[in-house]
Amino acid sequence: MFASAVSFNLTPWMTVLLGFLSILVADIVWVLYIRWSTQGRMVRAGVVSALLVFNGWVGLLALLGDPHYAIPAEMLGAFCGTCIAIRLDRK
Repeated sequence: MFASAVSFNLTPWMTVLLGFLSILVADIVWVLYIRWSTQGRMVRAGVVSALLVFNGWVGLLALLGDPHYAIPAEMLGAFCGTCIAIRLDRK
């Protein structure tokens, strides 16, 4: 019902890109959130937490476009985001 009430006119490729980038960014930001929370950096962790919530809405918009395209793209984004975050953390 909600998806039919909201029309974003996303092409399949826009849906894939939006879903991929949303989860890619979320995964990197999630690593920062965990690091800063365990270090007691309250303000940084709070800002990153707000970014995670916002990014969740971006991912939801991708799913509303077409879940058949968005779900695989978001899974790939999660994998790539984890790899990037770990590589950056090693430096």
